[in-house]
Amino acid sequence: MRYKTLQRVPFCRYLGGYPRYAPNWGEISLACRKATRRLCCYPDCKKKAIEAHHAVYKDAQGAIAQGAVAKPIAGREIPGVHVFALCLKHHKEAHTFRNWRRGFEPPPKLDSANTISFYQKLRKGFCSKAYP
Repeated sequence: MRYKTLQRVPFCRYLGGYPRYAPNWGEISLACRKATRRLCCYPDCKKKAIEAHHAVYKDAQGAIAQGAVAKPIAGREIPGVHVFALCLKHHKEAHTFRNWRRGFEPPPKLDSANTISFYQKLRKGFCSKAYP
C-alpha cells in the first residue's frame, strides 16, 4: 500500500504562525552569497560561504503604521544588512552565547539577533568583499 507524502514546512522555518523564512528564501540566500563572490563575510576569512545567516529577524520598517512594534523581515531581507554569507565555522560562531542575543518574545523568538559588535564585524567583512 502506498501512502501519500505530505508537504510539510520544516519546524525551524515556521513557528507559532509567523514565518521565519519566506518562500523566496532560496533566492535571498543565493543573492547574499553572490554579493560577496561566495566568500565568507567574516573579516579576513577566505573560505567559501555555504550558508546565509540572519543577523536580525525584525526591523523598524512599518513602525509608524503598526505603532512602535518592529515587524518580521521574512521575504524582504537585504544582503549585508539583515543576512550575511558565512562559512560553516563562522555561522556556528555567530550563534554562540558571546555573539547571539536570545529573544524573549514567545516563539518563534523573532527578537533574537547578533550582538552589536559581531554585527559590525559582519558588516565590515561584507563591505570589504562585496565592494572591493
